[in-house]
Amino acid sequence: MGNVRYSFRGARVGILGCPAPDEKILARQLARLGVQAIPLNALGPEHLCAETRLDALFLDDDADLSSDILPLDAGGALAIIALVGSEAPSHLEKLLKRDISAHLMKPVRQVGVLTAMQIARHNFQGRREFAARIERLEERLEGRRFVVSAQLSLMSEHGISESDAFARLRGAAMRRRMTIEAVSVELLAGSRGGN
Repeated sequence: MGNVRYSFRGARVGILGCPAPDEKILARQLARLGVQAIPLNALGPEHLCAETRLDALFLDDDADLSSDILPLDAGGALAIIALVGSEAPSHLEKLLKRDISAHLMKPVRQVGVLTAMQIARHNFQGRREFAARIERLEERLEGRRFVVSAQLSLMSEHGISESDAFARLRGAAMRRRMTIEAVSVELLAGSRGGN
């Protein structure tokens, strides 16, 4: 995950569904951290695009946040910090469905905001890196079937062993600066890839 950054200076953080006293304390603490606090009535697409993107979102777990106000998949797009006032199972279930990155107990006080933001950033980045890694592995796994098919084709065509067929694919991939999977797909499509 690299070095831990504690500075949030210049960040943009939304505040959604919070009562006025909590919103005021949050805004004051965020300002002390050099963060621009943005009170919201709803999380819209403009809060997730490049120029006006939010870096995080504080939301009150007691607020009635329909999917029009806060999409259920928002936790995959930005770090969400829930203000938690109850540990009732129904509240916890609702938070887990929102895929929050951190929480802060209510009533909001002057301490804990930086910690919650740092934990949220860490957890959110970790989830994104994990999801990207899974996606890459799934792509590689999908490509492996082409590698096996290309190996079988080379073995049949040239009467060579499995390891020799793989060595040919690997050599072609290295020469052409391509993945073995891409070379295998070309070979199977009748291109010049594997020989």
